[in-house]
Amino acid sequence: MAQLDIANVPQWYLQRAVDDMVPGLSIFVRDTTLESQQLADYQAGQVLQVDEPLCATKRVLGPSGNVRFAIMSNHMEDLGAVAAQQFEAQPQDQAPSLRDLVSAGAELPGQEEEPGAMRWGLMQAAAGSHFKVIDVFPFEGVTQITLLHLPDDERWRLFTAEVPAVEHPLVDTARERFQDKIAAPVIVELQDAEYQQLTAGAIGRVVSGAAESAEELRSRAVRMHELSFRDIAGKLFLLQGAMDTVRASAPEGTELGAVDYPDALAYGIIDEDDGLCLFVLSSARLAEGGYQLANDLEGTALMLPYTALEVTLGTEIVDGSVGQFGETITRLEQMTAPADSYLYELRKLDFFDGLRHPQHPDWVRALVASNTVERPVSAWLRIDGMGGQDVAATLLTEVPADLGVAKGQQVPLQFHETEDGLLAVAVVG
Repeated sequence: MAQLDIANVPQWYLQRAVDDMVPGLSIFVRDTTLESQQLADYQAGQVLQVDEPLCATKRVLGPSGNVRFAIMSNHMEDLGAVAAQQFEAQPQDQAPSLRDLVSAGAELPGQEEEPGAMRWGLMQAAAGSHFKVIDVFPFEGVTQITLLHLPDDERWRLFTAEVPAVEHPLVDTARERFQDKIAAPVIVELQDAEYQQLTAGAIGRVVSGAAESAEELRSRAVRMHELSFRDIAGKLFLLQGAMDTVRASAPEGTELGAVDYPDALAYGIIDEDDGLCLFVLSSARLAEGGYQLANDLEGTALMLPYTALEVTLGTEIVDGSVGQFGETITRLEQMTAPADSYLYELRKLDFFDGLRHPQHPDWVRALVASNTVERPVSAWLRIDGMGGQDVAATLLTEVPADLGVAKGQQVPLQFHETEDGLLAVAVVG
């Protein structure tokens, strides 16, 4: 398949990745000492991947080595906060150890008193995370290397090209913060041997985002049913062996191309009627140099429901296909866009995922109750957006008439924590 060309990527597709990555950015730091050759290896524009969890601190004062990694992220895990919460919730002699909180690959002594993660304000990025070097800035004997934490899915590949509108303002901010802190004292707790061991040395290895081989694509494949709807909607997937399922469900007489293209390239959507589906763009096959497309399905409208993919292996794709099918996926997004754009924000909320319908992620199982009826009833409701202070939802199932509400009517929906777990409740009448 063709190499990704950022110029051909739909602007909204890139902006959506930026909107997931940039809002709420904080700067975390990791001070260390590097040899001159190690330092010279870092160049603005590189993308790095870490093979082990990456630790840094949210406590930022003066640098304690000749290099400061400034990590700009909105999705590192706050291990310091986790440690503090656990420490305050149990006796001191049972406080979590550093070993319980950090899987750094090294044998580290436990911390039985106030946990180190708490003292250090420890932050952690997951193994496999990608970072872009957006600046290398020497100042008064210390070099700051600014890393932008890229999306944890395959959209990191979008940022192998320069995105000036995103990167340049971040560089200015990082430099300004660095200059403000350069003369500040070092933080004593961050000189602990354990913390120094966690944060010593260089970060990551350079990756190119080049087209992947068939073996690399196979190695990244996962069962589609292991992915959440958030991991599927708005993404391209290479679905292994999916064309048999497509042919079995297609209307009689539909032309579906050659049988020697057993795989499918498909785009995840959430359709109001059909729920979570993958719209099939082309039949495909794994081949030397990656995968090949038959480009045989133009003008068709073939969709695979999520529930039909129970054993299907899929690989998320961010390459030249994003540009090739840019017009089609743009139309799909326009056709399936919710009437209330705030629904996109509600889809990001995972606290009520246990109430969602497996095929229809905007549907939730809720209790419909009324002050005039003794017992509430269980029903499916479709979340539509926000209605005042409550979530607005449409009743999808028939309920007893004495509740005073009918199928198809919009009602306010609220969520309540109980001893038995989370409840969604629509009070009507």
